[in-house]
Amino acid sequence: KEYGKVWISIDKAKQITIYYDNDQEDSPNDVTPGVEYDDELGACQEAIDHQLQSFHFWNGIHHSLVAVAGTATTLAAWHLGLKEYCPAQVDLVSLSRAEIQGMVRELKKRTLKERRELPSVEPLRADVLLAGAMILWRTLEVLHFSSCRVSTRGLRYGLLLNR
Repeated sequence: KEYGKVWISIDKAKQITIYYDNDQEDSPNDVTPGVEYDDELGACQEAIDHQLQSFHFWNGIHHSLVAVAGTATTLAAWHLGLKEYCPAQVDLVSLSRAEIQGMVRELKKRTLKERRELPSVEPLRADVLLAGAMILWRTLEVLHFSSCRVSTRGLRYGLLLNR
């Protein structure tokens, strides 16, 4: 089955953008964890890794990664143990590759209902949080980043800083 698509692009300023589109109702985000679920997530991980291979020239050892948008900010808030999302506390939080991998493992164990009940997780974001966390984790792993900084300010702010 196909459960969504991963698109990865890089622009002239060497900014990597990763998109995940899941418009399917019967997706790994909506099922109960189990053996079949692990197989599905393994296939998702392979697809993400495959897409990232085209960026083999990118070496995170000499660069830093700034993660923006809902998945990164939600993971940072969860990591901090916030009961409610607070942009001021989340901005510039550093998340290590191991921390994000641990969050992926934890999210994999939970049903969608359980993810919706996590503190600081917006219930409407719970269905895409695992997929987004997997993409962020695999980006760090495959492109050799040890950590990322989370920004609440968005991509345009990051591009402004780059110029």
